[in-house]
Amino acid sequence: MVLSSRPAILACVLSVACGAAVAAPSIEDFERSWQAARGYEIPRGTSVVWSETTHARMTSEEIDAAIARLGAEPRETERAELEGQRWLANTGPSVSTYRLWYLSDRQFRINEDIPNAEWSPEIDAVVNGDEGWVYASDGSVSVMNFDRPPPGRNPRIHVQKIRGVVQELLASGMGFGSPKLEVRSFEITDDEWRAMLSLPETEVRFRLTGFYRAENAQFVVRTGLFAAPGHPETDGQSLEYSQHTYDPALERVVAGRFVHRDAGGRIVRTSDLTSIASFDPQTFGRIAAVPSPDREDPTRDGRRIKRIDDYRPATAVSTTLNPETGAVVSTEPLATAVNRRGSNLWRWAGWVILPVLVGAFVIVRMKRSV
Repeated sequence: MVLSSRPAILACVLSVACGAAVAAPSIEDFERSWQAARGYEIPRGTSVVWSETTHARMTSEEIDAAIARLGAEPRETERAELEGQRWLANTGPSVSTYRLWYLSDRQFRINEDIPNAEWSPEIDAVVNGDEGWVYASDGSVSVMNFDRPPPGRNPRIHVQKIRGVVQELLASGMGFGSPKLEVRSFEITDDEWRAMLSLPETEVRFRLTGFYRAENAQFVVRTGLFAAPGHPETDGQSLEYSQHTYDPALERVVAGRFVHRDAGGRIVRTSDLTSIASFDPQTFGRIAAVPSPDREDPTRDGRRIKRIDDYRPATAVSTTLNPETGAVVSTEPLATAVNRRGSNLWRWAGWVILPVLVGAFVIVRMKRSV
């Protein structure tokens, strides 16, 4: 069911036309909903498909300067995002399609298709309890412990990706950004609510507009605007949520489209929801199985495995396979293999992290500089 941007139901909520008068939602109601959205989890056994288009927002010179400022600090997520920005600056906008099979933040599979990625047009990742793996379309598989990943392949990056689609589309903007944001004001007039949030001890303000759905007491965001005096990288950036529909499986309104614009009105990134469906959790074991030449991948056709790098400390071995027959060609200690061939791990991570929740990065970076 597609919802009007000015839902008629709100008139019923704020008047006696539907019977007994119903109190309009209060600032306390909004604040509780905001906090609840931050903790919203996709229901177990849910599959989500969406696409994202990401544009460069930094020049090559700005990227070099930002990397230099990081110095020797690990800050893996930021390094990955900067490498992603470098790729965008060199190649143009990236269009990615994602397919997610979700049980929890420690049990999921996410497939990413990036048609214009020169290194790996396909990147798949699985977290299954304490272990996980990633596949790149050069035929390489990396197996790892969740808490001890190799550089550039931290599975927590994918958890951030999931939180991004939750807050941008499934929660339609509620619970967005830094956990330190505080609700400062809220009012509802006619068919629209307005709210203002801020970061304590700063001049940062985040203004939201949206509508309220009475049937499930849900606040739905339509627009967001950052005001951050003294922080030009953030001040004036805007967020838009549209194409709202009610999803009966999730029992909530979701946004079909999210748009992030910079202060000049240029699009930084868009997200478009394609589908939401259920799957049998009992099938997850097959979906999450480590790729093997003697087993078909249930989510990909014609996959050929050339190499398996096992980063688990008890194994730490690299196995080269014949992609046509699956026969083992050679095995060697993992450290030897990695040192010999070098690594594209940061480039891989950059493509994964490109469209991770932009607003969270904006607010966290700005907070660090306050």
